[in-house]
Amino acid sequence: MTPSGEERRSMKAGLVKRAFAEAAKKIIIEEGIESVSVRRVADQAGYTFATLYNHFKSEDALLWYTRNIMIGDIAAYMGAPKEEEVTGVKEVQKLFSRYLDYFIAYPNVFRFFYFHRLKRSEKPENCDTNIPGGDQAAKAFEFLAASGGYTPDEVGTMIQTMIFCAHGLLTLSISDNDNLGLREVHSRMDEVIRFLLRDLSEKKNGEKI
Repeated sequence: MTPSGEERRSMKAGLVKRAFAEAAKKIIIEEGIESVSVRRVADQAGYTFATLYNHFKSEDALLWYTRNIMIGDIAAYMGAPKEEEVTGVKEVQKLFSRYLDYFIAYPNVFRFFYFHRLKRSEKPENCDTNIPGGDQAAKAFEFLAASGGYTPDEVGTMIQTMIFCAHGLLTLSISDNDNLGLREVHSRMDEVIRFLLRDLSEKKNGEKI
């Protein structure tokens, strides 16, 4: 079926918005959020800044849209663990290891996500504001809820604690104020996971954790 004129215009608008977001993302990753400006993003995308304002009402609206795309990038990098693949401490550690690796590889993305304030009033509809990796973490912890040893609230608290710990370690590492190297970031995260899941004595396959 041939798309209608309105559908073609909508698809074109979507492509143009994506081009602006990809340009903004490139600048953020390579140079940091401080280097982003409407004029520079428009120029890198190959459009005028007036065209950008036809699609986004402000720079913050553009950055919310860009952030949403970047959340998808992080989710793709981490992958979606299958329930049967996560049965104990080691698998949870691997999941958080990927999370840490992403932000250590792209520190400017971490700074953009957690140190640059965006006006919530400028957030476009259907933009995700969840913590990146949260869905994967929730999926990874299904084995805990299914075990009956923890309430859903307890599982949720453990997920939040681990994510907040990861963010604290990343902040110390990226800021260079604590001389926290890559190996130590991972080892400290592993220690926290082992502590929080210390009540688990065995994996489903009977191997000690």
